[in-house]
Amino acid sequence: MARRLMEIEAARAVVEQIPLPPAVVSEMRNRARLRSTHYSTRIEGNRLTLAEAERVLTGRKVPLHGRERDVSEVRSYWKALLRVEEWAARLYELSASYRQLIGNPTATGDPR
Repeated sequence: MARRLMEIEAARAVVEQIPLPPAVVSEMRNRARLRSTHYSTRIEGNRLTLAEAERVLTGRKVPLHGRERDVSEVRSYWKALLRVEEWAARLYELSASYRQLIGNPTATGDPR
């Protein structure tokens, strides 16, 4: 079992070194955001399916009579999620700048 775990770890290390094309990274992020939006709002009682939420977020017409609140909730959560990501990116940039300002030019800027 330990040998298998070591093989898995070695494979993971190789995969981590392979750069993904920006389009693939973008699509993966988008899919993760979609699922996060759907499941987070679903927990709160939203009745849209994953496919319906995707159609709403891609701007396609979705005949959801009587579920306008659900549509609005999904759109609002999506917008909020994008905003949080913007703030996190800005925080990362500010952290790197601040570390350089206080005399640590070798700092990576990683806010963790």
